[in-house]
Amino acid sequence: MAIPFTPQEMLAIVVGASFAAGLNVYATVAVLGLLARAELFSLPASLHVVEAWPTIAAAIALFIIEFVADKIPGFDLIWNALQTFVREDALAIGLVWFATRHPYAAAVIVVILLVCLIFVVRKIS
Repeated sequence: MAIPFTPQEMLAIVVGASFAAGLNVYATVAVLGLLARAELFSLPASLHVVEAWPTIAAAIALFIIEFVADKIPGFDLIWNALQTFVREDALAIGLVWFATRHPYAAAVIVVILLVCLIFVVRKIS
């Protein structure tokens, strides 16, 4: 049975899942899909494709490829170059779409990420 979430809890889940996707998008998609499949979490109707078995299988396969690719120096370089383009374009498209559906939540996420980015840059400098 899916657990009902308040709007504030959903926002917190979105922020957490967004951050996790920045760390590893394939693992995040796979876990969200598996949680939805197990009926432990309800995805919005527009994201039901995430709980489809082909999507979960693709995410797990790409997670495994990325895990292995990190261990092979030459392949790691090519894989990271490819992922740079995928993440820059996918993030831009996804954020624009999300902002058109949930403008306030998208704005909060962007502000939080910018604050975190400023904090990290100041710590590194």
